[in-house]
Amino acid sequence: MDIVLRIVAYLLSVSVVAGLAYAAIAFGARAKARAARGWPIVNGRLVRPAGRSSWGELGGGLRYSYDCAGQSYEGGRVRFLDWPSVLWGDARELRARLLRDEVEVRVNPRLADDAVLDVTPPPARFGWIGLGIAAGSLLLMGVLRMLAH
Repeated sequence: MDIVLRIVAYLLSVSVVAGLAYAAIAFGARAKARAARGWPIVNGRLVRPAGRSSWGELGGGLRYSYDCAGQSYEGGRVRFLDWPSVLWGDARELRARLLRDEVEVRVNPRLADDAVLDVTPPPARFGWIGLGIAAGSLLLMGVLRMLAH
């Protein structure tokens, strides 16, 4: 029984770290998406269309090229946080919009290879879900510890 408790405790500790990491990524993506609204827009061309991805990222392998300051770049970011796509209510509509040959690309004025197609910020609930997973896992670890003693 002791080995089972150790394995469960290990899995819960991984859940704490994963939840905190996802929360940090989600809240960071919200902040970057808001900042990117002011980035310049350039015309881009679809290099590889989005594949089918029901759980994965919104772009599903999509690639696009764009020119900025006389140089060519290639990107694949659709949104700053596009994984998992099932959390986005508008995933199907967004993927349908990405079937065009030409796309509008927002480019970071400080770093031209930092680009994105859609600056919709992830909902705050994404970050709160990550924090909830971390807090719930910590709570379960405390209960597990009390049961073990």
